[in-house]
Amino acid sequence: MNAAGLRSARQPFGLLLKQHPRAARTYSSTAVATPPTAGDGFVPDEQSHGLPGGIPSGVGIRGETTSYRLASGVVLSRPPMLTRSLTPFEESYYFYQRRLNQRLALPFTRYFYFKKGTAADTERKRKLKALVEGGQLWTGFGKTGWKDELMVGDESHRSDDNGYRRLVESSVTGEDGDSASFEAPLPRRTKADEVNDRRSLDRAGERTLYLLVKSKREKHAWRFPQAVLQGRETLVESAKRTLAEAAGVNMNTWFVGNVPIGHLVYEYEKGFQGDADKIGKKVFFMKARIMAGQADLKDNKLGLEDFLWLTKEEIGEVVDKSYWESVKPMLVAH
Repeated sequence: MNAAGLRSARQPFGLLLKQHPRAARTYSSTAVATPPTAGDGFVPDEQSHGLPGGIPSGVGIRGETTSYRLASGVVLSRPPMLTRSLTPFEESYYFYQRRLNQRLALPFTRYFYFKKGTAADTERKRKLKALVEGGQLWTGFGKTGWKDELMVGDESHRSDDNGYRRLVESSVTGEDGDSASFEAPLPRRTKADEVNDRRSLDRAGERTLYLLVKSKREKHAWRFPQAVLQGRETLVESAKRTLAEAAGVNMNTWFVGNVPIGHLVYEYEKGFQGDADKIGKKVFFMKARIMAGQADLKDNKLGLEDFLWLTKEEIGEVVDKSYWESVKPMLVAH
């Protein structure tokens, strides 16, 4: 057969698609969803893992995804509100830098601010002398300037109030020697921290908090909000709908990008009848941030009964071990 005969024997690509419609099925078209019951089984298989790169290879290919129900999950987080506390090494380093600066800096020109012989100058000298003799203040100039190192067990360089008490005790204003008044800084621990209120967003200010919800069932109750895709929804559209149906609309949230930060594959338990034509689920997690508001489970459509805002380590204490191993790579350490 000649070359012309070979060309004429080939069928157009469009005709092949008509003859084999399943070969043209895309990822989104496989998401024909019927909501599962609240007690769907959960048996993670070997493919369960967090995937930083997004959708795994094979999704949308004929044969594999037709056996799993597609779902979207929401990893909603509140970012840290405070800078983290210093480590012991960092505290020692900054203490050394502060003492070195005090050694090299010029003496404080007190007579520029306090007229010599006034009540304010006398009161300032009295306060500084009491602090130096009590070991609460060090100055690089004077008889005790050589004592610039900390003794073993000395914690005087640490302060739980960012130096507020020392500032009040050593400061005066005006020539009449009146004590200075300063607004006290807010504490790093809130009332929610003291009572360990895990439903509050005002706790663990140095850490990232994640929203977890609890379904009305005994096994695998705690997890991130998730629901199956409906119609031709994209993952982001489904995640936004899932969050609204799970935690209400009284939250100002922002979804970060259109690509999943990880995925989870699990099979239903043996004998599970909630989704007869599927053997399990593939859940793709979308990242989101909360800016304001609070979760509200009243009138939620997913059969949820409770919620918590937890740190990464606290999530591992609440969820099942298999679920924790799957979602752990998606969560930040701080």
